[in-house]
Amino acid sequence: MNLVIENGVLLSYGEVRVGQDSVVTVPEGVTEIADNAFHHTGMSCVVLPSTLRVIGKKAFYCCRRLTEVRMPEQLDLIIGEYAFEECRALKELKIPEGVTELPEGLCNYCESLETLYLPRSLKKMSEYSMFYECHLLEHIFFAGTKTELEGIENGIENAVCTAYDENEINDPAGFVIRDGVLVRYEGLESTVTVPEGVHTIGEGAFGGWFRENYLYRLILPEGVTTFEDDAIYSTEYLTEMVIPRSLKKIPPYSMTMAFRPKKIIYKGTKAEWAEIKDEMHILKIDVVECSDGIFEG
Repeated sequence: MNLVIENGVLLSYGEVRVGQDSVVTVPEGVTEIADNAFHHTGMSCVVLPSTLRVIGKKAFYCCRRLTEVRMPEQLDLIIGEYAFEECRALKELKIPEGVTELPEGLCNYCESLETLYLPRSLKKMSEYSMFYECHLLEHIFFAGTKTELEGIENGIENAVCTAYDENEINDPAGFVIRDGVLVRYEGLESTVTVPEGVHTIGEGAFGGWFRENYLYRLILPEGVTTFEDDAIYSTEYLTEMVIPRSLKKIPPYSMTMAFRPKKIIYKGTKAEWAEIKDEMHILKIDVVECSDGIFEG
């Protein structure tokens, strides 16, 4: 390999614009790859050392045969602008833990890029384009939680989080609950009892179009106070709901396309139901069974 290294800085890949080595291994001890060090070289794979701390601007610019970048799992690394721009054969890029910021133009014109892995350490992404013309980039994985993803400045909203929030419960029965909000129900039961501790039925929590079987009976625990828009939608076979005294209102757009005649079992009294019934926007209620009898009126 024709690497030019001075005082720990890799200055260039020799005098040759198109390198002949298929795999280039940057040796341990190198702390910085200088601006434009590898631009227009022809290697297919580059292996970076654990001592690396800086990748300069356009360090790998227009390395059009580069398909793989191997980095240590943990690396306190600063990446310069346009570092991998026009690496048109690059299919996957895994940013190591320790990186806190991603720069402008990181992978612009990487037209083969399909998968991107983002570290939990990431705090900021460039407000300018980093993946321009990356039309195949469909899989973005973030090593942290959804809460952490939301905290990244200029972050990517559609990344898949691979760690769970401490306050998120993923119940084997199919409940995904975050901070007391039932985010979604992924189970297959026709009678569903929402766990204790839930206070809000979130938007789209019960989405009938995505269920493999029908939801017939829904039991809400004491403590539920809020329904968000489309919390229950396209569940036309829902025929019975158990409603706690804590729930005082179901807004008009919370139960979209839930058309079947329904039986309501209300945990409060008939007098209490009478006070809130106009706030319960549930279509086609046949009967309301209260703690002290059947409500009439």
